[in-house]
Amino acid sequence: MEENDLVYTKVRNKDEYLHILKILFSYIGVVAIWLFTVHFYKSFGEKWLLPAISVMWIMGAITSLVIAEEREATIKQTKYAILSYSCLLILYKWVLQHIATVTSSQLGASLNVSISSASGVATSGLLQNLLVYLSVMVPIGFLIWCGQKFKVFKGRQTKIETIEKLKGFKNDRRIR
Repeated sequence: MEENDLVYTKVRNKDEYLHILKILFSYIGVVAIWLFTVHFYKSFGEKWLLPAISVMWIMGAITSLVIAEEREATIKQTKYAILSYSCLLILYKWVLQHIATVTSSQLGASLNVSISSASGVATSGLLQNLLVYLSVMVPIGFLIWCGQKFKVFKGRQTKIETIEKLKGFKNDRRIR
C-alpha cells in the first residue's frame, strides 16, 4: 500500500466527538428552555405553548425530511426559531410583570403628563393582548415559512433543477 492511498476507518477522532456533543447539548438546551417557558407560563403554557412549539418541531422535522436540499438550513432555523421564540416569551413575561406594577400616577409622573387610571389599566391590558398575539402569530408564521419551502422546492425538486428550469424558461422567452 502506498502513502497516497486513502484509508477509510470507522474510528472518530476527538474533534468529531466534540462536535457531536456540542450539537447534542445545544438541542438539550433548546428543549430545556422550551420546557422552562411552558412551566413559566403555567396553565397558558400547558394549553397553548406546549402544543404550539411541538407543532413547530414537527413541521420543521417534516420539512427537513421532505426537502432534502434545504435539510441542514431547515434544521438550524427550526432550532433557532424555537429558541428565539421561547426566550422572547420569557423576556416578555418578565417585562410585563415589571410594567404591570407601575401605576398610572407613577407613569404620569415619569412622563410629566397626567394619565387617567383607566389609561393605566388599558396599557396593561394592551401589553397582555400583545402577548397573546405574539404567542399565536409566531408559530403560525413559522408554519407558513415551512409551507413556502414546499411551494418553492416543490417537495422533490432540487435547487439546481429549479435554477436550470428557470434558465430554460428565460432563454425561451428571449428567443421569441
